Amino acid sequence: MPHHSKVSQEPSISVVINTYNRASTIGATLNSFRFLNYSNFEVIVVNGPSTDGTDQVLEGFRGQIRVERCPETNLSMSRNIGIRAAAGDIVVFIDDDGIPEPEWLSRLAPAYESAEVGGAGGFVFNHTGVAWQGQYMTSDRFGHSESSATLPQSHQSAAPGAEFFPSLIGVNSSFRRKALFEIGGFDEFFIYFLDETDVCLRLFDRGYKVVVVPEAYVHHKGAPSVVRNYFMFGRSLTYFAFVSNPRLTPDQIMPRVQHGLDRFRAMISQAHQHKLINDEQKQAMLGQLETGHQQALAHLGSGQPRMFMDSSVVPAESEKFKKFPTLKTRPGQMVICLLSVQFPPGPVGGIGRWTYEMAQGLSALGHDVHVITRTQEPASVNFEDGVWVHRLPPSQTDAPAPIQVPPWIWAWAHAAHQEVKRIGGHHRVDIVVAPLYDLEGLACVLDPELKTVTTLQTTFKTMTESHPEWQHDANFWNGVVLPMIAGERFILSCSKQILSISSAISETVRAGYDLDIPSERIELVPIGIRDQTPSFPSRATSGGVQVLFVGRLEPRKGVDVLLACVPALLERHANLRFVLAGDEAYRLPGGLTYREDFLKRHTNAPWLERVVFAGHVDDQSLYQHYADCDIFVAPSRFESFGIILIEAMMFAKPVVACRSGGMQEIVRVGQTGLLAEPGDASSLEAALDQLICDEPKRRRFGSAGRELFLAEYTRSVMASRLEQWFKRLSGKDAAEPDLRAELLML
Repeated sequence: MPHHSKVSQEPSISVVINTYNRASTIGATLNSFRFLNYSNFEVIVVNGPSTDGTDQVLEGFRGQIRVERCPETNLSMSRNIGIRAAAGDIVVFIDDDGIPEPEWLSRLAPAYESAEVGGAGGFVFNHTGVAWQGQYMTSDRFGHSESSATLPQSHQSAAPGAEFFPSLIGVNSSFRRKALFEIGGFDEFFIYFLDETDVCLRLFDRGYKVVVVPEAYVHHKGAPSVVRNYFMFGRSLTYFAFVSNPRLTPDQIMPRVQHGLDRFRAMISQAHQHKLINDEQKQAMLGQLETGHQQALAHLGSGQPRMFMDSSVVPAESEKFKKFPTLKTRPGQMVICLLSVQFPPGPVGGIGRWTYEMAQGLSALGHDVHVITRTQEPASVNFEDGVWVHRLPPSQTDAPAPIQVPPWIWAWAHAAHQEVKRIGGHHRVDIVVAPLYDLEGLACVLDPELKTVTTLQTTFKTMTESHPEWQHDANFWNGVVLPMIAGERFILSCSKQILSISSAISETVRAGYDLDIPSERIELVPIGIRDQTPSFPSRATSGGVQVLFVGRLEPRKGVDVLLACVPALLERHANLRFVLAGDEAYRLPGGLTYREDFLKRHTNAPWLERVVFAGHVDDQSLYQHYADCDIFVAPSRFESFGIILIEAMMFAKPVVACRSGGMQEIVRVGQTGLLAEPGDASSLEAALDQLICDEPKRRRFGSAGRELFLAEYTRSVMASRLEQWFKRLSGKDAAEPDLRAELLML
């Protein structure tokens, strides 16, 4: 029996993962622990007879975790091994396909301040990350469990011996270690299913409380399992019903067992009716269920004692406990939401790439980062590379827009805002970052409860200068372009915090919208990116010169200016080659793409094979193009920043850009590259010709560009600058950059 007194000391926690052939998922689970905001915990992995490379995954965490072995694929046996190895006051179980939210342990731990509590768990999201797998769980003594969104009366009033009792889901369950030793841990007859329910019941009958902490969230991704089958369901259900009802006779128990088995039979029949399984599979599943049932009856009839853990020896806690290293080592951690319609791994433009770099950089500094992006699939939330990614499908809304904008624009802004508010129901959101482009922050910027930062990119108003054809379509001009321009002006006038990636875009926005935006409202933080060079060595052969262009093949990117230079340069330089990588959707007035038009006009040119239109490429191919080129060219008429330039400089490539926008702030003329006049083909040709003819200058410019990249444009530099500003905005205490986190970002 527990002693009813209050525990004053914060408990130490042993997190136990029981695994078998889950090499594909356990690494993500272990990595997620780095982001927990509770420091006093250790991690123990009990590996079954895995054959899929799980050992190699665990080797990557050597020195951070303890690894134990389980000789059988028996979950209860594995859990008992974990309990006996645990050195913490509390033993917490999570599956090898579970991902906890950052506050998981810090919200579970206070439940144990009362010595009456023997077990505690939290709510569990299913594989979508949006819908619930389990909330308040209530079980009966015959193996049936139900989940409810509100606290059931039985959780508050049930006494030992009651038919209904509070229970937990294994993927998010914890127990007082002392109490587990009192009851003998898990019954190893339960290979799978109802194992933790049996523990909850025995604790409950012993006088302990089992409580649910709703906000201690775990996401259960539900990977396939070899032991999740109807044989185990029939076996465990039958056994559980008999051992949990010692006061009832077998004749009283058996009808309830059959009722439970009938529920499984109904599930099988329903799957068959919906053609999810065929006749043969149906019969096999029904046979498995019956075989498991009969095996349990045979075991019960043998008179064998229950298969509890050997509790005779308790290991010394202090000698074994090894704290797991986390990133939450500094004060002032924040919850930051980043909005971006585009986000990897799908096709992304500059905003999507920048958002990814911000997310990764801030996450590595220990902040909880949520990215809200769009998908064509059902809504989902996943923890990806240290970042919570919320993918929302296109939607409609009846909520009135604050200003007339295209309905799909407002629908996304409204949906993103609703998701930010939902996140805020779980965690206090400190900062929201939303691009001006596509008016993504239109709803968030008007919410006084949110501190929303508007980021500046090339505006619709600026783009009209390179898209005169827009005015020829009255419906598009009046229904999209003009409302978008008005929407941008509206957001800028409402924004109290503005993030600029260059001085040029700040001045362009001020002038273009005739807005007197105070300088103190604008923070300048150039874009930074992760250094990709170690993964992409150059494959270039000596003797040739390759010029690379990256970007959409459209007028704003100046591809027309570049293509006007190409023939003369190729005719002069037999060793020259051009590669153009980017989306080719834009069409000229005649209906042709730039590629189609160029190939048509130069069909018989002898140099044509030295011009490669690569189309849209994935990140791996893009970085390899950078590594392989000798000169990078960005002939854009305007770039708010020019992330392509720092990507090229990262690979130590000399750059040729235009004297426009943010490009002027990146390129050090005569040191890292050259600037041509925007829209001027002869100026661009001369700049390219200079570098084509001068290999020493190319090497010198490339080396200087690489040094500039490392000093000013890495992900860690950007993240540190953003962190300092966001902390000022949110009122968090400033802290020095965590050098360990910076190393993780490089």
